[in-house]
Amino acid sequence: DVTTIFSTMPDLATFHETLYQELAEILEKWGKTSCVGPVFLKNSEQLKMVTSFINQYETSLFKLSQCMKNTRFLSFLAEARRTPGCNGLDLQSFLIMPVQRVPRYVLLLTDLAKHTHPSHPGHKELNLALEKVREVANYVNEAKRAAENSEKIMELQNSIVNVSSIIAACEGKDEGEGELLVPNRKFIKEGKFHLIAAHTEKPRNSMGVSTTYVFSSMKYYLFNDAILLTVPEQKLIRGEYYSWEA
Repeated sequence: DVTTIFSTMPDLATFHETLYQELAEILEKWGKTSCVGPVFLKNSEQLKMVTSFINQYETSLFKLSQCMKNTRFLSFLAEARRTPGCNGLDLQSFLIMPVQRVPRYVLLLTDLAKHTHPSHPGHKELNLALEKVREVANYVNEAKRAAENSEKIMELQNSIVNVSSIIAACEGKDEGEGELLVPNRKFIKEGKFHLIAAHTEKPRNSMGVSTTYVFSSMKYYLFNDAILLTVPEQKLIRGEYYSWEA
């Protein structure tokens, strides 16, 4: 489970440690002709390993969602989140960080290239590095959207009451075995609506009928292959629902 969740994370950590050390060495001896372009250009191919991590990201989240059904594991995550090193972030927030890193490199190199004079010795390599890193970022940005979409589905799975049981019943599985987060499922949109139910009855000693309308607040979650309808489970004092039940 640990290998599945973290996939290539150890390799990414080693790579970024090396990148940090090389950048730190340049900064220590910084001068008028210094440039970070060669460092990024040299490591641009290795940076592509981020794509391998992204390709496994959905699988990582799926495995994590399964592990989170274990109460001991949930307690461990809650305790870890309270430690100073986590700074209040949960495991999902850390898992997406490698995906967020590459676009930040593009912003850094773009800003450096903008403020580096064409006559500077490192100008050419800086722009080459920017081009190489941007190639990786173009792929990462698309994958980042998919990763954030999977994270949204996992968030819904963990917050909507009874969702696993409802899905299990629909799919003919044992109670609690249903998964909202499955491969190739994409979240599209969500919204609130009112379900109006009409109840018609004929009162005694009357020739006509009376109709009563019942309004129910509901919320929908639309996916590419399904739609999930929920009803309020709890309500705040100001009238805003903060917990929904499938």
